[in-house]
Amino acid sequence: MFRNIPNSDNFKKIEKLSHGWSKDQKYYISTFDNQEYILRISDASLYEKRKKQFEYLQELEKLDLPLPKPIDFGYLNDNEIYMLLSYIKGVPADEYIKMATDEESYRLGYDAGLILNKIHSINIINPNITWNEAYLLKIDRKIKFVNESIIKFLGLEQCLKNSLTGLPLGGGKGGADFDSRGKSDNEIMRFCQAYMSELYRHIGKDIDVPAGDLGVGAREVGYMFGYYKKLQNEFGGVFTGKGLSFGGSLVRTQATGYGVCYFAENVLKTILKTDFKGKKTIISGFGNVAFYAIEKAIEMGAKVIGVSNIDGCVYDENGVDFALLKDIRDNKNSDLREYVKVHTEATFKDNPSLLWEIPCEIALPCATQNEIDLETAKVLVKNGIIMLCEGANMPCKLDAIHYFIDNNVVFGPGKAANAGGVATSGLEMSQNSMRYSWSFE
Repeated sequence: MFRNIPNSDNFKKIEKLSHGWSKDQKYYISTFDNQEYILRISDASLYEKRKKQFEYLQELEKLDLPLPKPIDFGYLNDNEIYMLLSYIKGVPADEYIKMATDEESYRLGYDAGLILNKIHSINIINPNITWNEAYLLKIDRKIKFVNESIIKFLGLEQCLKNSLTGLPLGGGKGGADFDSRGKSDNEIMRFCQAYMSELYRHIGKDIDVPAGDLGVGAREVGYMFGYYKKLQNEFGGVFTGKGLSFGGSLVRTQATGYGVCYFAENVLKTILKTDFKGKKTIISGFGNVAFYAIEKAIEMGAKVIGVSNIDGCVYDENGVDFALLKDIRDNKNSDLREYVKVHTEATFKDNPSLLWEIPCEIALPCATQNEIDLETAKVLVKNGIIMLCEGANMPCKLDAIHYFIDNNVVFGPGKAANAGGVATSGLEMSQNSMRYSWSFE
């Protein structure tokens, strides 16, 4: 695979890496003469962009900074290019921060800032604009992409879903380009308050009523609702998904996940004349929707054999241990690797999309949009799936949906299957208007 790289016959160890955000393939390489490298492999269409990055690293090398040194760059084959860099030993920042003291974290951030300042002294990528201007252009591109694609289709989906509940609800969607992973509670609170300092002008119990979604749970809703109260000096039903102590509704946390299973159970009984009992089931995602879908499916008798999160998936042919999953979610940073440490007969794979290769009868995609494409649908059908219900918003691409229907797989669209959450949000608003709290039942 690497024979076009000069001196590749000296490679002693090649280990694939999973850290980092880019789509490049990354490998750790050690040689017989005890040298260590990082190898990045990119699509050949990125040749000019990667070439500029390599030249930039060559310029940075002159500053004597603690950065990987550029070694070699070129074509690996007709479709791929490679960049070979020196390897710097260390600990991933997201792991170090969890163990560091506040003083150590501050020193790390300060030192990183000094290094970044030196990096920004060279403007080789685009000498016509400053680093700050380049950063703002990047942010603008991201916002434009989000506004023109994901937010629009999610907003439409929400309108259609809300209309199916029979409740007097409109619909819309919004969000922010903020990744809360690895952030402290204090950092998340400050962001939520800053976000609300502008959002409060555009929401209200008779205008728009936000609710939680991907990355926004009871904690974030609490931070935003508290700041809204401070700004507006009123206590009203302007948010749903609130904590029980300040106007939230029982069952709201579980509603979407439970609702997917109630919908699926009714479909099984009505169309297929069967039920969940003993059915091999896989469920993607590890947020509230997926988590409570796992709980309710097991309660209804399903044999949940596969679950996933952003880091990978677990397959347990004996049926997953829900109590252990709850402990992992609550106390172990949702790291599914912990599962196989307890249940050694289970397997973990660091690619969440491999969940769909597990043979099953029922699939409940509860993670995010566009999880299942045509090729994935073909794998599921080949493995004997009889029903799929969408727990997330539009997790199946259109060609995948058509393939399921053409192959007699019962398909439950998210507009109906996952409407339990928004229905309960409507009930929460009613309870707030009545100044009353209903029972769980």
